[in-house]
Amino acid sequence: MYDKFLLAIQESIMYKDSALCRLSPEIMREFKEQYETPGLQEKLNGLQDGLYSLSPKTIKEIKERYESFDLREEQLEGIINSEAAAAFDRKEGYILTVFMYLFLMHKNLEATDFYDTPRLQELFGYISGVNTCVSSLLMDYDFDTYGNLNFEDFYMPHVRLLKYVDSINEKPNPPAMLGRME
Repeated sequence: MYDKFLLAIQESIMYKDSALCRLSPEIMREFKEQYETPGLQEKLNGLQDGLYSLSPKTIKEIKERYESFDLREEQLEGIINSEAAAAFDRKEGYILTVFMYLFLMHKNLEATDFYDTPRLQELFGYISGVNTCVSSLLMDYDFDTYGNLNFEDFYMPHVRLLKYVDSINEKPNPPAMLGRME
């Protein structure tokens, strides 16, 4: 019997190319050895039928977008499936990144030099990464479901996110923009 947490990790490993960060090869090997098992893979294969799905609203929007192209039904279904797979792939990348951060946090907590300043700084960086990925997933869900973002909602975005969103609408002159990038 496998729990859903282990199944989710196993499934997310397949999307490692979509992750927002990369582990060093030796740590990734350790991560995969801990969570990638044949039994989990067999269980996953049985669960993956009908995995990619979009909301009826999104499917309707896609059909409206391609309406003028006069596509056959199977062509339109192919486009819908491709968009669903891309959305799923992006979300799995976030989820795998969260699992990798949790794995690194676990390794840091097991270290003998846990209270050293560099170790605590690494831990803070991992925590910030988890917060950012989870917030991004929640915001993606809100945007896909409601068509907008409500920053008064229950998610706690990264502290720099609001500044970033505000800067999207600004029209800075190019030299000022280059000066802010570091």
